[in-house]
Amino acid sequence: ADNRVATAFVGVEQQSVLFLGSPADFGYLPLALSPGGDGRLSGLAASFSSFDSFAAGNHAGFVVLPWDAMQTGPDAAARLNALRQFLLKGGTALLAPSPGGSTGGGTLPDWLAMVPESLQGSSNGLALTVLDKASALFDDLRDEKGEVALRNVKVFRFLPLRLSAQAVPLLGLEDGRIILAAQNVGQGRLLASGLAFDPAWSTLPLKPAFVALAQGMVLNHAGAPASITSLVAGDPLTGLPGGAASLVVQSLGGSPLDWKGPAGQFTTFPRVGVYALR
Repeated sequence: ADNRVATAFVGVEQQSVLFLGSPADFGYLPLALSPGGDGRLSGLAASFSSFDSFAAGNHAGFVVLPWDAMQTGPDAAARLNALRQFLLKGGTALLAPSPGGSTGGGTLPDWLAMVPESLQGSSNGLALTVLDKASALFDDLRDEKGEVALRNVKVFRFLPLRLSAQAVPLLGLEDGRIILAAQNVGQGRLLASGLAFDPAWSTLPLKPAFVALAQGMVLNHAGAPASITSLVAGDPLTGLPGGAASLVVQSLGGSPLDWKGPAGQFTTFPRVGVYALR
């Protein structure tokens, strides 16, 4: 009865994930990101659209594109340019092969630092390994010792990625070949996968780690916006909007506190609690 514990949590707005193509082009990835499709269970709402809508520049959020649509067809160059413009403005995207596709080895523009080679396979399966253990993408996969736990994932089909100096390898195979990498493009971030998210390609979609990895690509990558302010009782309150003239503080939980006045006169929170500021 004399023990107490405080639990911290962060609430953020629901985020959107746009898939350019049909659900069949992305394997189990839409299900892992948004189990109900509407974002209620994961905070990620999945939708499917065409490249024409994406090229119009009306989307903000995470975008998933199939490799084959970017490498083949008369519109491939225009689609790559639309992707580049989206990234330059601060967008985040993932390129991944379709479960039924075998695209690889094509010519891609110089700004793309990650190029898929031809389709390869292993009948016995090759072990999936983490190449950048410090990446924020794997934060929800760490065990009590801080190690990234993938739990014996085997890869049967893959497109090895050829990287230039601007790209960072994230996941690879036991023989050193890279199958997930990332690069910064302008203000944005691009992830590239050589692995389709389908059981015919690997056992990853059948593992508990898959949900954490999939959602980590959207929520925990290095380019994700951070809006968390750390406060310590007694320290000055920072991060108020520059033009805020007045401030109202009300406690929602913990010790009572109601305060109203000029924003510059409120200096600190005196004790632990849950507060609303407006």
